[in-house]
Amino acid sequence: MGQVGFYAPGSNFAIVDWSITNAKLHQVFPDVISKEYAIRGLNYILGCHPASSWPFIWYENEVVVDGCAGYIYLAAMVNNMLKESRK
Repeated sequence: MGQVGFYAPGSNFAIVDWSITNAKLHQVFPDVISKEYAIRGLNYILGCHPASSWPFIWYENEVVVDGCAGYIYLAAMVNNMLKESRK
């Protein structure tokens, strides 16, 4: 991934990157890293954060390919984690 080095710390891209990292760590170390870290990161990106009460992707009007790809990848990983937890 490596987006954190390119984008400013605290940016939405950094949050997506952080969440993907935690999702991958959860896959390998489920007893150590909770899936909640990935879910919370996605929830934040979707607009469920303290500064807003209506959902939207923060960077929806400033689209760049790697940001969208990271978001889609994170959403798919969280979706798979939630499906697995329902089994």
